[in-house]
Amino acid sequence: MDDLQGEAVLTVRIATEESVELKDLTDSLQAFEAQYRRTQEHLFPERDVSESVLIVKDVRSGSIIFDLIPILAPIIQEVEQIKSIVDYVDTFRTKVLPWLQPGGRNPDATTAELSSFHKTVAAVAKDRNGKLDIKARYVKSNGAGEEVRSEFSITSEEARTIRQNIQSEQIERRLPSQDDYKQVVMSLHQASLDEAKAGKAAGEKGVIESISDRPLKLVYASELAGQRIKSELRQDDNPLKKAFTVDVNVELFKGKPHAYRITHVHSVDPVE
Repeated sequence: MDDLQGEAVLTVRIATEESVELKDLTDSLQAFEAQYRRTQEHLFPERDVSESVLIVKDVRSGSIIFDLIPILAPIIQEVEQIKSIVDYVDTFRTKVLPWLQPGGRNPDATTAELSSFHKTVAAVAKDRNGKLDIKARYVKSNGAGEEVRSEFSITSEEARTIRQNIQSEQIERRLPSQDDYKQVVMSLHQASLDEAKAGKAAGEKGVIESISDRPLKLVYASELAGQRIKSELRQDDNPLKKAFTVDVNVELFKGKPHAYRITHVHSVDPVE
């Protein structure tokens, strides 16, 4: 590390089978820069990094590949530039990992970070078989090679999970007083074939006897949860005779259960 002569490069590769919408691409790149600047604020708390930016050094073919280099204010040493992009990739991984789990949440993420990461993976999430690769590279001078110091990848399926979980978390943070229940059994009291929309009343009512014997309206915290229940309604002549094992937030009104916000559907079983 004492004889460093090269360049710190953050390489972002967006591999998709379908064309990427310009808005998704620009939103993603802007989100990368915003996340990078927040990383610098934690890495160099004693410095003014408000003008720290990532600039595009090269755009290569074979998917969409951007080589981004850090421009830090004030100018810092090369070893710190390398540390800055390694720390960025490591922080990106740490922030995203909780959202990769079914029903995952990241209470440490700020509201701005929820929005930023939701945009970052948009292009890949909308593709059938895409992938996002992020690498912190140290490229040596005079073509002497390179070293990958940190890297992280996200598939299309993982990107969709991330976006669904972030969307649910954004909705939940805006909710009034509520209680969380994990893996409780719910039966449907009323069914509707209307399209499931995240954050809105679904047209269904459900009964969770361990919470209340009254049928309460259902609200889906994510489209994924809504689609799972809606698919059962469309496939079965009598979906009211099924048991849904779910995670719910119980929205309270004047201290009493008012609605069930479905955050995750674990399983669906017939009831004899």
